[in-house]
Amino acid sequence: MSTRRRIDWIAAKAVFVQDPERSFGKVARQFGVSDTAVRKHAAREGWEEAAREFDRYAEERAMRAAVKSRDRHVLDALRVRDLAFERTIEELVSRTLEVKLSDLPAIGRYAELLTGEATDRVVDVREVRELVSLLVVRVAQLIEPSRRGELVQLVREIEGQLPGSAEIAP
Repeated sequence: MSTRRRIDWIAAKAVFVQDPERSFGKVARQFGVSDTAVRKHAAREGWEEAAREFDRYAEERAMRAAVKSRDRHVLDALRVRDLAFERTIEELVSRTLEVKLSDLPAIGRYAELLTGEATDRVVDVREVRELVSLLVVRVAQLIEPSRRGELVQLVREIEGQLPGSAEIAP
């Protein structure tokens, strides 16, 4: 009859894989076996790969939860908007809310925005220039160095057609 203790190696692997500060020594101490025995089982059973896969899975779940959380915030914001709009309509109908003529353009733009129509939002030329500049820098990285001069020339030609032509540096 053997005096060696039976170790639940499945449980030992689970402890290793789920511990963010995993170590073979920690598992060895917890299960009362040698560090060498744990290392042999871990190598034979692929514990480190299982831990990497567990980490990837946990990261993916965290990302999905973050996206769901953001989606929930957006839906909550839309609900608040809808409830406020409904309350406003109720107050208008019951004549407890006064709408001034000066409020109508904003209400009209809001309706256009909701239906996907163009609004009168003004875009600052500096914002457009910054976006184009960043785009050119990124695109230049994808082009062979010998052809980057052609890109710079093309950008300068286009740039001359923009209002207030300040140079866009690639």
